[in-house]
Amino acid sequence: MTPYPTLRDLYRQFTDVLQNGTEQDARKFLVDHFSELPEEVQEAVAFQFFREGLAQAAAHQDGIAELRKEGINAMGRLKEAKRILEDKLKLMELEGNIKS
Repeated sequence: MTPYPTLRDLYRQFTDVLQNGTEQDARKFLVDHFSELPEEVQEAVAFQFFREGLAQAAAHQDGIAELRKEGINAMGRLKEAKRILEDKLKLMELEGNIKS
């Protein structure tokens, strides 16, 4: 990590990354040069990364909740299918006893 003599140089380097690099490159640049940024910019960057992290965590939790819901629904359907099969088996046994 090469320190930049002025904020203007840092800004120019960052805009070059934005124009020619990827979003991942821009994120890496911000992380690598975080301590060189003015405090108010550090706060804004940290807050944005925090917000994005929360959004990703919430999306992940929503996905987990949906999977759990689908699992519970599937268990309910399996229990119902088991009950139907058990009822049919009992009916077949009764019919077999009646015919005997």
